[in-house]
Amino acid sequence: MLLRNRTFLPAEPLPSLKDKKFNINEEMLRPYFELEQVKKGVFGLAEKLYGITFRKNTEIPVYHKEVEAFEVFDKARKILSRLIY
Repeated sequence: MLLRNRTFLPAEPLPSLKDKKFNINEEMLRPYFELEQVKKGVFGLAEKLYGITFRKNTEIPVYHKEVEAFEVFDKARKILSRLIY
């Protein structure tokens, strides 16, 4: 069946399981997911899984003062990429 000229309105957001079952909202979780700790965890996991390392490079120009630049290296210390985060 082909639908033509249909307008779909956005649905109201459904309450998530954590909202319904545990009465938890995003603000309650925020202290447990501090940005520096999340970055440390994600970079550490990538290092363990893929053998790559991340090194912050303050000489790479960024578009905002809160943005950080990292260089990504393989096991042989060869640069693979640069990451702006």
